This record gives sequence, C-alpha cells and structure tokens, in this order.
Amino acid sequence: MLITTITNTCKQLLLDLKAAVQELPEQQYKMLIPELFKASVGQHTRHIIEFFQCLQQQESAGTINYDLRQRNLLIEESTEQAGKSIDELILWLDTALKDAPLNLLANYTHEQASSPQVSIKSSLVRELVYNIEHAIHHMALVKVGLCIIYPQLTLPAHFGVAPSTLRYQCEQTVGK
Repeated sequence: MLITTITNTCKQLLLDLKAAVQELPEQQYKMLIPELFKASVGQHTRHIIEFFQCLQQQESAGTINYDLRQRNLLIEESTEQAGKSIDELILWLDTALKDAPLNLLANYTHEQASSPQVSIKSSLVRELVYNIEHAIHHMALVKVGLCIIYPQLTLPAHFGVAPSTLRYQCEQTVGK
C-alpha cells in the first residue's frame, strides 16, 4: 500500500536523523556553523521535525500551513528533546494513517504576513512526500555541518541523499 511505503520512508529518515543527533555532544549540536550561514545542526533538526509536526497537528483539520510551526528552541538546543520529538512522530506515523484530501495554505511573498495566502489542493500522502524531500534536503545540510564540527561521526552513506541519487550512484558503480 502506498501510504505504508511513504510512512516507512518517513520513519527511516527520522530514525537516521535521531541516531546522528544522539551521537553528537550537546555543545556541537547547538554550535553555530559559519559554513551553514551561522545555523546549527540543532536548528536544521528542529526545522525538519517541525514540518512533520505541522502535518501531524493540522491534518485532522484538513488544512496545512507550515508557516504556523512553533519554532521550539528546546528542540534545537537539546538532543534529548529532539529525540523525544522524533519518537512522537514515529508513533504518529505508526498509526493507521489514511490518505485524505488536504489544503495547503502558504504565503510565498517576502512581504508582511498580511499579504495574501494561496490555497493549494493536496493530500496527506503528497504532504508526507513533501516532508521526505524537505527532510533529505536539510539532512544534506546537517551532514555538511557534522563533517565540519564532528568529523569523527560516521553517517550512513544514504544520509541526506535522495533515493534517486543513490540508485544512480549504484548503477554507475555496477556499470564499471
């Protein structure tokens, strides 16, 4: 079933993120990294988690607005809190989720918050797929940050890499 495949992918990404974060000393987790435009691994981790949380918290209302995330500083400062938040998301993903129509509300202008929002038809599966792509993108940045601040940490080869890229790399290796 499609939703099972998608939720399993979400869970694996979150588990990979949790494993990496929990290997990191707290100071490095919240350290601002100049090469990441003064963002931290914790900030990127919080950002990933909060997009999933928005979907979790808003899907029953039928409208998703990622701009309404909480920006919980505890998640970006505490590896323990990040791990707990990920565990809660995995429990949600383990529930019997069913695809359902959703509306995505977004404001894509740089102007004041009062500028008009757009409403886009979506679905739970589509938003889970969006969260997968979003998480992979930010995990790639986390990987760069970890290589800079904690190079002794070994990450799985697939961490922060799109599945299509992994398949392509595998095909190139097999072809040689």
